[in-house]
Amino acid sequence: QSTMALHQPDEAAPLLSDDASIVSPSKKTPVRDLAAFWLFGLTNNFPYVIMLSAANDILAKNNPGLGTGIILLAAILPDLCLKSFFPFVMQRMSFFMRVGVVVLLNLASFIIVALSDATWLSLFGVACASLCSGMGEITFLALTAHYSDTCITAWSSGTGGAGVLGALSYLGLTLIVSPSTALLIMVVGPCIMAVSYLLVLTPSPAKGSCQAIVHNSLAETRNREKPLDRIPLTMRLRMVVPLLPYMVPLFVVYLAEYLINQGIFDSVYWDGIFIDKDTQYRAFQTLYQCGVFVSRSSFSFIRIERIWIPSVLQCINLALFCLDCRFKIVPSIWVWFLAIFYEGMLGGAAYVNAFHLISTTAHTDFREFSMAIGAVAASLGIALAGAGSIGLHEAFKNVGPR
Repeated sequence: QSTMALHQPDEAAPLLSDDASIVSPSKKTPVRDLAAFWLFGLTNNFPYVIMLSAANDILAKNNPGLGTGIILLAAILPDLCLKSFFPFVMQRMSFFMRVGVVVLLNLASFIIVALSDATWLSLFGVACASLCSGMGEITFLALTAHYSDTCITAWSSGTGGAGVLGALSYLGLTLIVSPSTALLIMVVGPCIMAVSYLLVLTPSPAKGSCQAIVHNSLAETRNREKPLDRIPLTMRLRMVVPLLPYMVPLFVVYLAEYLINQGIFDSVYWDGIFIDKDTQYRAFQTLYQCGVFVSRSSFSFIRIERIWIPSVLQCINLALFCLDCRFKIVPSIWVWFLAIFYEGMLGGAAYVNAFHLISTTAHTDFREFSMAIGAVAASLGIALAGAGSIGLHEAFKNVGPR
């Protein structure tokens, strides 16, 4: 019965949505929409990527004794809390209002962390980045339900691009300016997000507008009855069950890869090579994001229906990384560079394929809700990895250089 609730509309709901803004997947997607969703993915994930890339620098300013796992927790727990309830109430806010909140959180995160002089304030700024990324992911994935399915690929590629450009830009900027100055330069990101939503994305009833806000006409949009509004909360919870075959592998792959990234990376470094320890850590994060970008952008060429395969391979990766960290089996940093790139590719492949499967199997009336709730799986995996990475950091912090 729960499967029917997801794949078939409720008896009170029409077979197809009354919302004209939900388009057929076969309709040709305007380049403007693809560009807009790519920029949404880019700018939405930028704060999250930057905070993780800057984890060592953030802690070095106030409390260098802490492991970077504390930054990961601050970057994911607010996101997880938001995603645990927001998909059930998000339709009470227009997309215009949701995007406005995301832009403000995006801007605040960079300014607070850059100017903070206390650990708790830095963590608060990281939490703002977490709320921005979480609310943005739910909002923009739900918005893809009102545009062509190819916008999911554009969004996924943009999030992967955020990893590459974010990590590379931070790495490059910190070579010529201080970490605080580099963070202040990043405020260009939320500005690009706002312009993309207001000027690049093609108009639709779901999008809303400045004029609608000024004239209070969005009340009519919010009061318009939608199929999901007629479904009680208990039924919405049951609609999650058919999504579990996609959510569980996504959870596992993110749990494994973030245990590697935040629990092992800061304990592994080579002495006497062409880059110092801090630069090695930033290079690890950058190569990981490069792998994510490549795989999230390759959906048009390579599709994976059995998304448990990347999850299993990522768990094997975790075991191998732990063994090498403890026993120092790998003699060259270049081997680590290749392994980290491969690790990023597995995570990116699981993400883009999971959301495409959710989009194609969910009924049109409930696609917006399904896309939003699917994002919880990755956040839960990252949150548990944040807690586990603290233990891994303690276990490996004394292994010493190679």
